[in-house]
Amino acid sequence: QVLVTNGKIIGGEALVRWMHEGKLISPMRFVPILEKTGYIFQIDCNIWERVAKWLQDAQRRGIEPVPISVNVSRVDFYFADIAEHFINLVNRYGLDPRMIGIEITESALTDNINTILKAIRRLRDAGFHVMMDDFGSGYSSLSMLKDLPVDVLKIDMEFLRETEHTEKSRIILSSIIEMSQKLGIDIITEGVESKAQMEHLQELGCYMYQGYYFAKPISVAEFEAKYFGE
Repeated sequence: QVLVTNGKIIGGEALVRWMHEGKLISPMRFVPILEKTGYIFQIDCNIWERVAKWLQDAQRRGIEPVPISVNVSRVDFYFADIAEHFINLVNRYGLDPRMIGIEITESALTDNINTILKAIRRLRDAGFHVMMDDFGSGYSSLSMLKDLPVDVLKIDMEFLRETEHTEKSRIILSSIIEMSQKLGIDIITEGVESKAQMEHLQELGCYMYQGYYFAKPISVAEFEAKYFGE
């Protein structure tokens, strides 16, 4: 995650990847299956734990890491008190809650909404930054946004691609950015893959991005060497 005005990295996102016999299997193939069977909770817990451990270890080695965001599936809320889980996690590793961003997909908010809203409020009260991921991919965003206590909207990458081709998409995206600024909500656009997309977004007033134009998914070791190495 990059702030374009100064080119500074301001954060990262922890992703799960599956290597099988030397080949990378797309998350689109296995994550839906994990969600359907409930095993996504074990995977997510593992990722959250590894992020906390890396943040603690990096600080012990004198590295000043950037905040790392993690994904929370709608299914996870059926298996645990998510707010309690993350509060215990940062306490166990001695971390500032601001070092872990909580990404919740917009689609999750159509299911078990009261439980999720309660968890979001508690997470924010504890000091975590909560992000709505894939904003614009669902149908309830605007009606819920007035009551949704989030710090960041992450604009859906598919929605971004449409902005290159239609004036309607440009108007909608511009309105979302303006509305968010008035509400005091930051925006990160994900899926930025070209300079043209970046410049287009800058014209609309968005300055925080992530995507292949800046960096493709890399291992933890590569991430550390690239951004925190001497």
